[in-house]
Amino acid sequence: MILFQFYVIVVYFSISKAQTKFMPNLPLGEYRMIITAVYQCEDQPKNLPLKLNTYMNKKSSNITELRGNFTFEIPFDDSLILDVNVASWSLTGGWKPNSLVYVTNNACSKVKSIMGNSWFSVVKSFNSPTTNCPLPKFKQ
Repeated sequence: MILFQFYVIVVYFSISKAQTKFMPNLPLGEYRMIITAVYQCEDQPKNLPLKLNTYMNKKSSNITELRGNFTFEIPFDDSLILDVNVASWSLTGGWKPNSLVYVTNNACSKVKSIMGNSWFSVVKSFNSPTTNCPLPKFKQ
């Protein structure tokens, strides 16, 4: 009987201490990504209409910027397909492909949804005439 009461007390405290991180607004699941580096793919074709050449810039101990060149030779709109395939550095060395794969239609709207409020800061930094989809052609 004492063992049963002890078990009930342990279960009660373990349930009361458990915190569920329910985050219904995250589009990619319950993940928090910590990006330490961004590399350009070596085998990327040179004639793509959307070109990104980015790198990470550590401004201070708690601020890291994503810098680089963005060239949109076509409007960035919902007719495009967003296809993200991320590799991560393996603990045994080398790149582990397909660590995060995300493919969806309506690229502009989905990127706006994923970025949340930071979307407005990014679009403002490009001096875009609009913060809504579609984004016009530009070179930054």
